[in-house]
Amino acid sequence: MTVENKAFQLVENQSKANLFALEIGSDVNRHLIESLAYAGAGEAYIITNKTEAETLGTKLINDIAMPVWSHIQVDWGNLDVQDVEPVSVPDLFASKPVVYCSFLVDTTSALFIIKREQFV
Repeated sequence: MTVENKAFQLVENQSKANLFALEIGSDVNRHLIESLAYAGAGEAYIITNKTEAETLGTKLINDIAMPVWSHIQVDWGNLDVQDVEPVSVPDLFASKPVVYCSFLVDTTSALFIIKREQFV
């Protein structure tokens, strides 16, 4: 197992925080930063030149400034679902939607429950 894989597992096993990864430089490890952000239910911000720094820095601050819901869970009830992606629902921030997909095998009824915690 590589050091990167150990880092991904460490981030995936935490559940109390999101990881928003930021890397600055001309020779970035895009795979590492994007994978850590995905594992931590956050987002990757990669700045490769000075002209992007202010724009992406502002975007990062705005993206994390207003959390809305955390620990979101979907109770599918008796629905037969497959291919749920991502495996766990990321937290909802005011600046971006939560995208959560699945394939419903039987669509004769579609009742499901969303549980969440409100940020204070």
